[in-house]
Amino acid sequence: MIKGLTALAAGSIAAAALTTQKAYAWKSSTHEHIVKVGLSLLENDGYIEASDFYRNYTDIILSCTKKPDRKGDIDKGKGWHYYCVTTVNGDRLEKSPSGYLKSGKNIMSPSQYARTARTIFEDNYQSALTFCAMGEKERAMEFVARCVHMLADICCTPHTTNLTLTSVKNSKHKRYEYYSSEIFSDYAAQYAPDEMYRLLAEDELFGNIINEAAELSSAKYDIVVGVKTNEELTDTVATALIYAQQLVSAFLLRFYNDAQQGIVFVENGKRYHIRNAETGEYLALAKARQNNSYFCLTSADKKPSNLFTANINSDGSYSFASQNAKILLSAMPYCPSDKKAVKPSFRIGRTPNGIRLTTSDSRFMYALTAGEQGRPASSKPYNPDALSAHWIFEAE
Repeated sequence: MIKGLTALAAGSIAAAALTTQKAYAWKSSTHEHIVKVGLSLLENDGYIEASDFYRNYTDIILSCTKKPDRKGDIDKGKGWHYYCVTTVNGDRLEKSPSGYLKSGKNIMSPSQYARTARTIFEDNYQSALTFCAMGEKERAMEFVARCVHMLADICCTPHTTNLTLTSVKNSKHKRYEYYSSEIFSDYAAQYAPDEMYRLLAEDELFGNIINEAAELSSAKYDIVVGVKTNEELTDTVATALIYAQQLVSAFLLRFYNDAQQGIVFVENGKRYHIRNAETGEYLALAKARQNNSYFCLTSADKKPSNLFTANINSDGSYSFASQNAKILLSAMPYCPSDKKAVKPSFRIGRTPNGIRLTTSDSRFMYALTAGEQGRPASSKPYNPDALSAHWIFEAE
């Protein structure tokens, strides 16, 4: 656990101010409230340049922070906004050796390493950096807002303890959210501690800070499950709201600093050789003998025909076009002449083991994974510790 955060959370309720406005649920206006306060803290805490950076985009951020909860959204799915420290019964779950937790277990969506609130955050952070580097700040702010949504969900106890809406204890989740909708606007942090800003600045891949937030959130499991009245939830909900607001402010400062430095890990329009982190082989395309489709495999050769141009799409996914025939990289056999086919794409997430490429054919739940030499690469359930599911991008 990161030293300092536990103390910050314990004291966060003291940073609240009371108001009287009421609104709706954790999934809608609560998210707006969290980001509103987070933005205001930048100015309150003296980060004036960062505050000015976001000033013209406030409406976009407020609107887009609600999008991941809408039906049909690229980030909407059962269990996708969870990042679970415990089972639905409060039993502790183990992290993977790389530090990842799984999403919530649902009747129709088994527990998995992707997509989770953490991996969706990682995907959207890369998209936000890419759009910002391209000068498309309005588009970048949509993905900043999506990151904010996932951070807020990780601060919500039902989202870190498997209390999913399709679980046997879904009533506990609903009670938490409905009561939050009655009181959330009564709480606004007056500042974010310097320690939180520092921790966000130093945590390169955000994994430590996200895991710590999940730990703090899940520690309230017994309270959320055991209380008899809504009022008994007040301190728990209030502390979570204040902590989320402070965390969001520190995150917004971190994105501002990264954007000012022009940080981007996969640049739009740039050509790359894509090497597997386990085998050292490079992604390549081969044409099937029986038809005109192409499939991807790995090859020991690093040659011009294995170069791919990265292009970001409006939904934040990326397409990779080969240099020899402008064929798109796909985890499934792809026929460029098929006008009815959905164009293949990938979400990009930077991890401790390399870059994760989740595939559009799996609704971005599975990761592109290398097979044996000369065998096709394919979509497989994501294992954050398997180097075969991670890629190294080598710019031309």
